[in-house]
Amino acid sequence: MDKKFLITGANGQLAKEFILRLKEEGADYLAPAKEQLDITDFEKVKKEIRRYKPDVLINCAAYNEVDLAEKYPQKAFSVNSEAVKNLAEVCRDHNIFLVHFSSDYVFDGQKKDLYTEGDQANPINIYGKSKWQGEEAIRARLTDFLIFRLSWLFGYGPRNFLNKVSQLTKENGSPAIVDDEISAPTYTADVVRAVFLALERGLRGTYHLTNDGKCSRYEWVKYYFRKINNPVDVAPMGHEKFISRAKRPQFSGMSNAKITGELGMKMPHWMDAVDRFVKNGPKAGVNTMTKPKKDMELINAAILGCGWFGSGLILELAHWPSIRPKVVFEQDVNRAVGALVSSGISKGRIMVAKSAADFSSGLKQNDRYIIADDLALISDLIDVDVVLDMTGNILAGTNAALMSIDRGIHFITASSELDSTIGPILHKKALGKGVIYSNSDGDQPGVLGRLITEVKSFGFSIEAAGNCKGFLDVHKTPDDIMPWVKPGQNPRMITAFTDGTKQGMELAVVANAFGLRPDVRGMHGLRTTKADLVRDFVKAISGSGIVDYCLGIDGIDQGGGVFVIGKKEGKRVQVDMNYLKKGDGPYYLFFRDHHLCYIEAPRSIIDVVVHNRPTIAPLGHYADVFAAAKRDLKAGEKPDGIGGYSVYGVIDSAKTVEDENLLPMGLTEYCRLKKNVSRDEPLTYAAVEFVEENVVVQLIMSRKNRVSF
Repeated sequence: MDKKFLITGANGQLAKEFILRLKEEGADYLAPAKEQLDITDFEKVKKEIRRYKPDVLINCAAYNEVDLAEKYPQKAFSVNSEAVKNLAEVCRDHNIFLVHFSSDYVFDGQKKDLYTEGDQANPINIYGKSKWQGEEAIRARLTDFLIFRLSWLFGYGPRNFLNKVSQLTKENGSPAIVDDEISAPTYTADVVRAVFLALERGLRGTYHLTNDGKCSRYEWVKYYFRKINNPVDVAPMGHEKFISRAKRPQFSGMSNAKITGELGMKMPHWMDAVDRFVKNGPKAGVNTMTKPKKDMELINAAILGCGWFGSGLILELAHWPSIRPKVVFEQDVNRAVGALVSSGISKGRIMVAKSAADFSSGLKQNDRYIIADDLALISDLIDVDVVLDMTGNILAGTNAALMSIDRGIHFITASSELDSTIGPILHKKALGKGVIYSNSDGDQPGVLGRLITEVKSFGFSIEAAGNCKGFLDVHKTPDDIMPWVKPGQNPRMITAFTDGTKQGMELAVVANAFGLRPDVRGMHGLRTTKADLVRDFVKAISGSGIVDYCLGIDGIDQGGGVFVIGKKEGKRVQVDMNYLKKGDGPYYLFFRDHHLCYIEAPRSIIDVVVHNRPTIAPLGHYADVFAAAKRDLKAGEKPDGIGGYSVYGVIDSAKTVEDENLLPMGLTEYCRLKKNVSRDEPLTYAAVEFVEENVVVQLIMSRKNRVSF
C-alpha cells in the first residue's frame, strides 16, 4: 500500500482490525487513541491532518451507546454528526479520501425484506438519527468518500456483543436474549477486507456491508455458545421485556448485493464468520482472510493445458516457492512431462495418472506431481486451492469451471474466449458457492483491469480504456498468417488476434468487469500516436465509459500496450498534472506498453487464494461479441469457430446483440447454417441450428430463455 492512512477511534474493535491489516502490509499509518486525537476537537484534528498529511482518513470513531444516547443526545450528535461534518470539511479542504461507518439503525425496521441503499432512512432513536445526520453531512460536502452501513459488528477486543454475553454468563448464569429483532452479525475481518478492496477498485458512495444471512441475537448467541462449547442454556426473550431507553428496529437486515456485485466477491455467511472468529481467536482477525492459513502456506494449483501460456506458467512457478503446479491436465502427456521437467522437477516425482485410483493416490502423496488427460478428474481434486484454465477452449474451460466451482475450488481463466462468452454466468455460480471466478493477470484484460482500478483509485473517471494493435484484417485466415506464427504458437490463436475476434473478446471482458461499453459496433479503432491518443479519442467518442482500441502505436519498444483515458477536473489538479508531464487536462493518458502473459499470471493466484478477490471478474453483461461471415457462407456449412476460415467476431453492447438476435461468436463451432449468409453479414440465431448439445449452449440458451434443440 503506497498511501498514508489516518485511523480515528483506535481503541475500537473495527479500528484494531484495520491496524492489524496495515501492520501486516507494512503500510504508512497513524492511529492515535481518543486521548491523543478526539474528533470532536476540530482544531486538533486540523492540526494533526496538516502535520501527517494522510491520503485516506478511516473514521472508526463513534458514539455507540444506543441507550445512553437517549439520555445524553448531545454526546451522540457531537461525535456522530458534528464531528463527522468537520472531518468531511477538512478532507475536502486537503483532498483526503474519507471512509466512514454508519449503521443499520438509520432504518425504522418496518420493512419485511432486506433494506437496500435506495430505501428511505427513518431512524427511530437518537443514535440512529445522529448516524444519519453524519451520513448526510458527508454527502453534502464530498464526492471522494465511502460510507459503509454495518450491523451487529463483532471482532477483536472485549467490547463486542459476543464477549459481553460470555462475560455475563460467568457473572449471572443463564442470560435471556432478545429473539424478535433481526439483522446480520458482521465480522470486522470481513469488513476490513471489503473496505480495502473497495478503495483499490476506486468505489465511491454509500454501501451496505454485512455478512450474508440474517438472524436474531438469540440465534446468534446460541450458535456462538455451541461453537465454544459453552454449556449455558440461553433463553429467548421478546423485545418488549428488554428494559431499554432506546427503541430499536425489529428488522434491520440490509442487502449487500450492491457492494458484492461491484467488487465481484461474496461476503461470507455470518455463521462462517463466527466459525472463523472462534477458530482463530479474537486477535487473529483480518489475518485469517488475507494470509494463507498455516496448512495453506504452500498453494497447490491445477493447470489445464500445456500450450504456450500453460507451459510458460509452469516454468514461471519455479520462481514462486509458495505455489506449485501440483496437477497438470493435458492430452499430450509427454508435453506435460516436458513442461514440469523444464521447471526443475525430476521425472521421479512426476506421476502420470492412468485411472481415477492413480489420480487419488497421487494427490495424497505430498512430493508428487500428477499429470492427467481426463478433465473429469477435476471432480476428484483434494487439497488443491485453485484451478487455472490455459486452454483457450470454451467448452473444456466451461466444464472445468463448473466442476471446480462445484468442488469449492477457486477458478482462474486466461481465456477471453471463455470469459466473454459465458463469464458472467460462471461468476454468478461461483458467488453462489462462495468461491472466486477470475480472469488472469498477464493477458491484456487483467493488465488493463489493474490499470483501470489504479486510475479510478486516484479519483479519475474512466473516459476510455483499451489496447493497442499493430494490424487488423477481419478476413484473414490461418493460411494467411502462417509466416508470422512462431514455434509453439497456435495458428488459429494468431488468426483470432489478426481478424479482431480476440481483441473484441478481451475488451468485452473488460467492459463486463467495469460496466463499460463499446461506443459503436466494432469500436472506433483509431490510427493515432501516443502523443495524440487523448485528443483523437476524446473527439471521436460520444461519452464516457468506453472500451476501444488504437492502431499505430506498435513501435519496437512496445509489446501489446494498454491505455486508459482518465478525467479529473480542478484548477489545482490541472496545474499539478501539467507539472507532472501529464498534459493540460482535464483528460489524461495512463499507458502501459507491455503485458507479460504467464510471467504476471501468478499474481492472480495470490489475488484469489491469499486475498480472496478476483483480479478481474464480470460485474454484469454489458458487452458481447457476435459472429460475422469472413466470406460468403452456404446453407448446410458448419462454421469452424474462433480463428478459422469462416467467421470473425465483432463487439457490440450486450443489449444490441440480444435485441438483434445475433449469434455470439463463442457458439459458432456448435451450429450449422440453415440459410446462406453473405460476406460481412452478422450471423443470427434464426440463421443457424445447433448440432451439438453441450453445456455452453445450454447455459447461454437458459440465459436467453430460448429453446436450443
